[in-house]
Order: sequence, then structure tokens, then C-alpha cells
Amino acid sequence: ARYADWEATQELARAIGLDWNYTHPSQIMDEIAKTTPSFANVSFELLDRVGSVQWPCNEKAPLGTPIMHVDGFVRGKGKFIRTEYVATDERTGP
Repeated sequence: ARYADWEATQELARAIGLDWNYTHPSQIMDEIAKTTPSFANVSFELLDRVGSVQWPCNEKAPLGTPIMHVDGFVRGKGKFIRTEYVATDERTGP
């Protein structure tokens, strides 16, 4: 059987024991919008109508934000911290 991406992801989730019971991708987008403030105004219907939106898409920018961080980053500039290499016994493949 051929699956849409969201259906294949749901089947994978079920295979690892998660109880995902979505019946339409709009339900997934609704959950993302409820739990992620940057996507608060994104809906399946909006995406279907306009094609895409640039996040954040919320009350302040209901149709998205074409340029993010215009006046600077929310938390200031990033800071790089040098760390020492720590070897691991874990393998990335068989």
C-alpha cells in the first residue's frame, strides 16, 4: 500500500508503541499549532490556500514572517564554547 508522508510516519510511531490515531494531516497541524508558539496561526487550511508560510506565524504575524531577526536575535548573539573531545564506544552502524 502507498502511504502519504504523514501516514508513513504514523505507522512508524505505532510500530514503536505510540498511540497515534490521526485521520487527516490537518489534525497534525492543529496539534503543532497548539504546542508550538511559533506556529500558533498555522493551519492546514492556510497552508492549502497560500502554499507556505515563514515562521513565526502567530498573532503578531498571522501570515508569517518573511524576514526573521531583522533587528537582531531574540536572545542576543550565539556563544561558542570550546569543549574537549570525548571518545565513545557507541557505533553509528552495524
